[in-house]
Order: sequence, then structure tokens, then C-alpha cells
Amino acid sequence: MKIGFLGYKGSGKTTIFRALARGHAAGPGDPGRTAVAAVPDEVDANFRLLCDTWQPKKRTPLGMELTDFPGVAPAGDTDEGFKLTNVSVEIAGLVLVIRGFPCDQYFYPRPKPDPVADTRDLVTDLVLADLEKALRREGKLEVSVKKPTPKVEQDRRELALIRRVRTHLEAGQPLKTFGFLPEEATLLRGFGFLTAKPWFLIVSLPDDGNAPAEIPGPFEGRCDVRARLEGELLDLPEEERAEFARDMGLHEFLVPGLPRRITDAFGMVRFYVGSEKEVRAFEVEKGANVATAAGRIHTDFERGFIRAEVTTCHDLASSGDPRGAKAEKGWRVEGREYRIRDGDVLNIRFSV
Repeated sequence: MKIGFLGYKGSGKTTIFRALARGHAAGPGDPGRTAVAAVPDEVDANFRLLCDTWQPKKRTPLGMELTDFPGVAPAGDTDEGFKLTNVSVEIAGLVLVIRGFPCDQYFYPRPKPDPVADTRDLVTDLVLADLEKALRREGKLEVSVKKPTPKVEQDRRELALIRRVRTHLEAGQPLKTFGFLPEEATLLRGFGFLTAKPWFLIVSLPDDGNAPAEIPGPFEGRCDVRARLEGELLDLPEEERAEFARDMGLHEFLVPGLPRRITDAFGMVRFYVGSEKEVRAFEVEKGANVATAAGRIHTDFERGFIRAEVTTCHDLASSGDPRGAKAEKGWRVEGREYRIRDGDVLNIRFSV
């Protein structure tokens, strides 16, 4: 899953990205430049359980492709920041990072941290970025519908939809509250509207401090993180980390668990395949059937799907022997309409 990190300059966004991407970043990770990291979920309990059971030669945990975009300039800032309309269409979900600590290095309209106000401003900026994109498309369609082309009827339908989208955005509402019909969502998918994507809110806290209990907004999930402190402690040797964390009053490391929190909030479930050769984790949208999940493993598996043998991570591990689990309990045969559940282990039967 491709996830984009967005936030105002000095929000702590890049600090969180660096803490997540330790050793995996393919870019500089500087606040003013875009960086990309393929980050494996190294704390997936089910994946570890299967690896302990199978002892495979190869281990492939679930990975997320994280993109840290440069900081956005808040209203009133004379320095140009990142333009939100430049977020790539391929980004599936957004992590919005909000400042919860004092900062005098970057301009903010309010000197003291105000996560509620900054969140409201950032959501407004996202709406305005989508409105700019909608207006640009509406203008092009108004020209194209006057031409007798084979696509004129399709263009007219799209124009009517874009005008409704524009009206919704002009009212200050994100598109996730629009209520698209499935065919409308398909038609607009290629635009990559930011306010139609799922959002995960992170409040970047000081070493000691808390964020407001309630921050209004249409967020799929939220987590408050002492980003700088966690990042520094995670760089320490593991045997020293716990003692320093205790001295600093940090009772739980939240950064390592962020990949799971984010994908759960975005409505994804995890499933696994395994053998003595390899254990591998995959994800699919909640509610997807097993044939769709098989296609995530390999397109031939979906195309030639016959049936799936399914068990759970815990049933497989409790047998003590993955091969014996099939004879004892746990493994069952399911057809293509079976809905994947988080923690399923699959063995796909197919023919092409």
C-alpha cells in the first residue's frame, strides 16, 4: 500500500517518517525534499508466529511504501511550500501530521501549538487543492462536450458529476462525505482527489505533553506520538532502550506499530501463505473474497482459481506441525466467495 505523509513545515512529519523508515529510506529524508521508503512491518505478531512454526528459509513481511512529501506552507507564510496538487495519484491513503509542540524555526499563524486549528487549516487546504483540480477538469470538459466526438456522451456524464463534486468542495466539504455511487467512484479514481482518500491523523507531541482529546475531522484513525523522543530511543541498542524509555516516562513505543494501525484504519486485512521455503504476508481490502486475495499472490491464482484451503495463524501454530494441522483440524475448503478474515492462512488450488 502506498501511503503519503503530509503536514505543515515543522510539524514533525519528517521526524516520524525517519523513525519509521530507519534503514529503509531511498531518499534523503530532508524536510524540503521528497523521500520514499519501503518499510516492512517487523512487529506483525501473526507473521512471527508463522515463522516460528515453519522456520522458513525466506521471510517476507508485509511492506508499506511511504512517501514523505515536503512541508506545506501554512496561510501567511511568505516562503513557498509543497503544492498539494502535486501529490501522486498512486498514493492510496494519507497520513496527516500535526504539530503538538512549540516551534520557532518555521512560520505558524499561531505561535503556540494548536492541533485543532492546524488540523482544520490543513483539511481546508486539502479541500482547496481538490477544488483547483476539479475546476481545471470542468473547464476542459466544457470545451470537449461541444465537439462531436465518439466520447461526447461520456464527457457529458463526467461533466455533470464534476460539477456536483465542485459544488461539494466549494461548500468546504471533503469528498469522502460525498457518497459516490460505485460507478461514480470508478470514474473519478484517476483524478486522485486527496479528500476522497482515507486519512490517518498523527499529532506529533513534545517529549512531555498531550494533545487535545477531541480533534474534529473525517479521519479513519488517529495516534499521538512523541516522535523525536521515540526516534532517538529507537536508535539505541535494544538492551539500553527500555531503561532510557523508563527514565523518560515513555511506557510504550508507538512508532513500530504505526504500519498496522494505519492499514487497519484504512480498512485492510492481512492474510498469509507459508511453507518451509517462505512465509509471506499480504493485504487486501476488508470484505474481499478469497479469489481476489489469490490474485494478490499471483494473477494466475485468481484467473484459474478452483478452491482455497484455509486456516488461521493460531490454529496452524497450535498444531505444532503445519503439515499435521491439515489432518488434525483447522484447514477447511472454501469456494471463491469466501470473505478473507484477518489472520487467514491460504493454500490456493488453481488451474490455468
